[in-house]
Amino acid sequence: MSVATTDIEAVTTSVFESMLETTLIPGPPPSPAEGPSVAGVIRLRGAYPGEVVVEMSVPLLQKAAVAMFQLPEAELEAEHLDDALREITNMIGGNIKCLVPPPTTLSLPEILSEEHKKYLLPPSSHAIFHFGGAPVLVRLYRDMVSVDLNQSNG
Repeated sequence: MSVATTDIEAVTTSVFESMLETTLIPGPPPSPAEGPSVAGVIRLRGAYPGEVVVEMSVPLLQKAAVAMFQLPEAELEAEHLDDALREITNMIGGNIKCLVPPPTTLSLPEILSEEHKKYLLPPSSHAIFHFGGAPVLVRLYRDMVSVDLNQSNG
């Protein structure tokens, strides 16, 4: 079973519209020069192991944090941005979890380090959006089933 790009698009659009009153527009992949980005990750465990990674620009995350915490942008602190990214990642991951076979559980969302972002492989499925010229990427990575090479077939 796989999760289609259209499913990821629907989940992400719904989260941004309901939570942030923001409309995302599907778009082409961003260029590397589009500025710094931040990413959150949440892990799926159980019948459908994998990871959901949500990546967006810092200005878009700031807009999201302002909406979530109802604070003026000048009062935002790094903690607010981290909390907003974790919550957005949790909401998108939770909705994707509903699309995969049970029993599947979610980890707590985490901030993905710049070092970890360097090693991301092509995802199983993904969706790309833009908001005010800022990209939003949602990637689903399906873990490979591990094989015990020491197990005999005889």
